[in-house]
Amino acid sequence: MELCHSVFYLETLAIALSYDNLSYRKIATQSHTYSNYDYDARKAVDGSIATCMRTLDIGRTSPQKTVWWKVDLGEVYTINSINILFRAYDGYENRQRGYEISNDFTELCEVIVKGRNSTCIYGSNCDIPCPVSCKDNICQEQNGSCFDCKPGWLGSFCNTTCGIRWYGVNCSQPCVGHCRDGITCNHVTGLCDRGCDAGWTGYMCNEECNRGTFGYECVNTCHCLNISSCDKRTGTCDGGCTPGYINNNCSTNCPYQYFGMNCTERCSGHCINNKTCGHVSGECSYGCLDGYIGIFCNDTCIDGYYGPNCSKKCHSNCRTCRHTDGMCTCVAGWIGPKCNTECVWSYGEDCQYPCHRHCLNQTCDRFNGSCLYGFSDEYMYCELDTDDIQMENTPLLVGISVSILVNVIVISVKLLRQRKTSSKQKHRTCIIKTCWTTDSEQTNTGNNDPYQELEERKKENLYQNLTLQ
Repeated sequence: MELCHSVFYLETLAIALSYDNLSYRKIATQSHTYSNYDYDARKAVDGSIATCMRTLDIGRTSPQKTVWWKVDLGEVYTINSINILFRAYDGYENRQRGYEISNDFTELCEVIVKGRNSTCIYGSNCDIPCPVSCKDNICQEQNGSCFDCKPGWLGSFCNTTCGIRWYGVNCSQPCVGHCRDGITCNHVTGLCDRGCDAGWTGYMCNEECNRGTFGYECVNTCHCLNISSCDKRTGTCDGGCTPGYINNNCSTNCPYQYFGMNCTERCSGHCINNKTCGHVSGECSYGCLDGYIGIFCNDTCIDGYYGPNCSKKCHSNCRTCRHTDGMCTCVAGWIGPKCNTECVWSYGEDCQYPCHRHCLNQTCDRFNGSCLYGFSDEYMYCELDTDDIQMENTPLLVGISVSILVNVIVISVKLLRQRKTSSKQKHRTCIIKTCWTTDSEQTNTGNNDPYQELEERKKENLYQNLTLQ
């Protein structure tokens, strides 16, 4: 029997010696201190029983009625024992037990808190970790059961999670949020790990989407007609969509180059860089293509202007000017994209008429086509207005006509006689040219020359000249 007691005593002593002094030189404080500095609170945890802390006296006639002393261990530990050593005076042992009726001083010489520096182990060899869900990682040293569980866990060893839709300390709090896809909240925090369900928002997913928003996390905006509310989950607008949007939830912009109510209106197609117009109003927010102006870019430049914002002026020689790039149709005498090149060997609008082939060097006035340097030697050219010819030269024309008729008769008679007597004849042509042309007549006749030619056959070295008076 004595052997058993000895063994038990030795085991207890070994266990006691295996614990650490957790209070040694930790931060200690007290309610008040005796006037001498050597009696402050640290003296009770300095590891020496020869030095003690002391407070002011307390008692029936003392100003102080209570006294306290405390030590901060710095963290949570498993405590095995607490030993408090008071200063002892012979004959005054009872005063430390609370039985003194006169004023008294409290003196603590040493406070020893025994425990383990490592709080997450248990077992006979102190080598088994405590369950991770034990509160503060503290467990019972013999079997490892938890004194208390962390939030979200249950059971002696804190290895059971909370039930569905419960969380927190002792699993006592119900989930309040609307978690995505209907899953339960986190059993520790109560939050929705995968986010809120459609139509809900907030830290705990317990707040409905604000008016005008819908979907997961309420990040989508409703575009319902007349600012009516939409379904907070799907975004469906029962009354239709505002201009610029389509689909059931009115969340899709109009397609390229369309805008307005139900996206039925077409953009002008003249927005800069061929961008689409605004899907709501149809405006070209970034500007227009060259040659167009207005918020919709559907107005062309006024006559005489072209280019970006219709800011460029057409050349003065242009008859018409294209509003996009300034390409011209030219007035008489000019040619080229900008009508800044003079006609050469041609005349009229866009230099479309060639100079007459009988003009000397085929050079003519580039505006009206008249020969600038006269005519070739073999031809005679006259350019008269039709009205002037009829009014001023009527007698001359009559004389010319009669003279020609007489000469034709004479020549015809002589030719008939000569044909009988001559076997070889040489020919010479005498051309008399008379013109009654205007610009319009010359255009219509093309390359047909208004000439009347008379041919006379004569004998060798025999010529007959006709003279017009």
